[in-house]
Amino acid sequence: MTQWYRRRVATGVLALLLCALLPGVAGCGQARASQPGASPTTGWTTYRDAHYDFQVPAPPGWQAMAQPDDGCSTSTDCDYMVVFWPPDGAARLPVSEQVYIRVVSRGARGEWKPVDDPDFRRDAHDVTIATTAAPLYDLDTTGWIQRAAAIYVDDRQFIFGLIAPSDRAQRDLAVYQHMLKKFTYSGK
Repeated sequence: MTQWYRRRVATGVLALLLCALLPGVAGCGQARASQPGASPTTGWTTYRDAHYDFQVPAPPGWQAMAQPDDGCSTSTDCDYMVVFWPPDGAARLPVSEQVYIRVVSRGARGEWKPVDDPDFRRDAHDVTIATTAAPLYDLDTTGWIQRAAAIYVDDRQFIFGLIAPSDRAQRDLAVYQHMLKKFTYSGK
């Protein structure tokens, strides 16, 4: 996961810069801001992914961008990702605050196997992805938290990750958990 993470951070930094400078051209979406006193999920929008036919709620003002497969020649060896970040997250470059969803084919080179990843440790609590309980994994470093969980749907592994600065961990963890709980897959 470490090599993959470094490659994705570099891609994410470029994408954040592109979306910050050219939001209409770069294909980035943005939701309207919520009103004071509204419920925590008021004003959320739904991100619908046409490539893998899933949907997930996105908080007000958060941007979303799909990153294409890594030049894969067949669907059995693809690595696809959608990244979500808050309106105030771009200022924290070069490490970007984000929630991401990775989709890889079962058995592909990008498939994540937490037991083989020495960087992450098993959290004491599971998370709910749609209606499925999934183990949650942690990787905390100075000033940052990371969480990851994965489920299999059909022949695909969906990996849900969070990268957040420690001072915003509580907010971002609540966003992450809500997105996971409301995730739906229509099945293509």
